[in-house]
Amino acid sequence: KMLSGSELQISDLSKAMLFVIGCDPAFPYAEHYKAFLIKAFGSKVLANALSDASSAAEAGRFEEACVGYRACIALNPENLEAMHGYARVCRELYLDAEEQDEEFVGSFKAESLERFEQITILHPEFPDAYYYLGYGKNL
Repeated sequence: KMLSGSELQISDLSKAMLFVIGCDPAFPYAEHYKAFLIKAFGSKVLANALSDASSAAEAGRFEEACVGYRACIALNPENLEAMHGYARVCRELYLDAEEQDEEFVGSFKAESLERFEQITILHPEFPDAYYYLGYGKNL
């Protein structure tokens, strides 16, 4: 039991594990966390994590969405929805960065562009990546 007297739910534990994986891709126990999540939830873990990240993005909680999509990418590095969502929220973060320093803007811009480029390699039929990389501007 937690201090508040309520029971710890497995869904709360899985969300916390996904949060850690999404925050720190170099987390030393990330592989153990992923193995547990996949064994406990199967393919539902990715579907649920994608849904949560998408909901956060739609609500304008871009940092939360960024962490969620990174966790999804850790679970399945070639998942198009996770890659596209991550690239888009990174883009939103650097575009909305009014008072942020150049390092903040530069790192999120680089993440976004790198992920869009990766999408063109892994999913060459997906047009949005080309659009965000600027290929459609000269048409």
